[in-house]
Amino acid sequence: MKKFILFSLFNLFIIVSCKENSPTNDTGTIKGKIIDAKTFIPISGALVSTDPPSSSVLSDSGGNFTLNDLSNHLYNISIEKEGYLSNQISVNVITGKVTNCIVPMSGKVDNNHPPNQITNLIPANNSTINTTTCNLSWSCTDPDNDKLTYDVYIGNDYNNLNKVYSGLGTSQYSLNDLTNVTYYWYIAAKDNYGAETKSETMMFEVNLNNPDEPFTYFPFDGTINDNSSNHWETSSYGTNFIQDRFGAPNKAINFNGNSNITIHDTKASDYQGYDITVSVWIKPKSSCMNAPETHIALVADNKAKLYFGITKKREMEVWTTSNRWVGCKEPIPNDTWTHVSFVLNQSKEFCSIYLNGELAVSGALPKIQTNQLVKIEIGSRTWINDHYCGGMDELRVYRKALTLDQIKALAK
Repeated sequence: MKKFILFSLFNLFIIVSCKENSPTNDTGTIKGKIIDAKTFIPISGALVSTDPPSSSVLSDSGGNFTLNDLSNHLYNISIEKEGYLSNQISVNVITGKVTNCIVPMSGKVDNNHPPNQITNLIPANNSTINTTTCNLSWSCTDPDNDKLTYDVYIGNDYNNLNKVYSGLGTSQYSLNDLTNVTYYWYIAAKDNYGAETKSETMMFEVNLNNPDEPFTYFPFDGTINDNSSNHWETSSYGTNFIQDRFGAPNKAINFNGNSNITIHDTKASDYQGYDITVSVWIKPKSSCMNAPETHIALVADNKAKLYFGITKKREMEVWTTSNRWVGCKEPIPNDTWTHVSFVLNQSKEFCSIYLNGELAVSGALPKIQTNQLVKIEIGSRTWINDHYCGGMDELRVYRKALTLDQIKALAK
């Protein structure tokens, strides 16, 4: 009975104390006092925050706190302190007024246990999403059967994720307006005593392009236009159109040993973490293959050194970082259309080269330094005056590793 009377009087004290005092400026102020709900002793060092957000403060040795320069608004005041259950009250701030409040905090249960491990996180780690929306879901239980809430963290930097939702009452959350980047996320489960369990950090990537379509595609049918759904902006220097391998006029392109095509609006992040396949028909010209080394290239700066190409001896090769490469000693014939494919599997750090649909060579190759890729050039590496000489047709670049059957189909 005594506890009931004290509790009733305490609630009445809170209601009476939340009153408006003398005006200050043209903004409002909240002054509060935080006390132990059982002993009425002031609590120092409690974190006070608001929603809508304002400055966060700690209560002083007397349990007092002040929040200044608040707009005319209803604020939810949240109080957190180690060893106590978090508490929240609502205070209506009026311009030119000071509102006083007392906030009680109850101690935690000594034998409380944190939530169990968070499981069944969806989407699974390393998944690929092909839409602008994604539904996150997970499972979690509590050993004490406490009610659980969840904080959702997500971002593009593994080491710096943002809390996008706090106190979610269900085990699912919808993401919208996703873009072609990699996302990291984790969930923090909390019981009603403040005990917390965090999930592992998950990763998924968004690919809004059809993965079965080329990310870049040049049929060279009388134009240098990119015919992929990206429609990259391109320009050329010193090229002209020739017959393709079927004898159709102006259906392939010719590089004269000093020419190139540049794709201007591809960014390094477009290849972050992706496997890459380059598929192309080439016809090296015997009259000018004594030029310096020649390449069909994804061009990086002189630190990244990534290209797919052929040497002046017409040997296929792929380079990535640290002067690492995979090459094929079987020369491509001059003055003959030949299909070549390069498959760089970055997740396995492995590269394969195919000649007319058949595996020619394979080997280990490090991941590319995508932060240093600057642009794509076709038929050249202009920064070292390195140019291809001969015909080219049906150039495709995929952000995936094609299968052998897919490569055979392109080589027909």
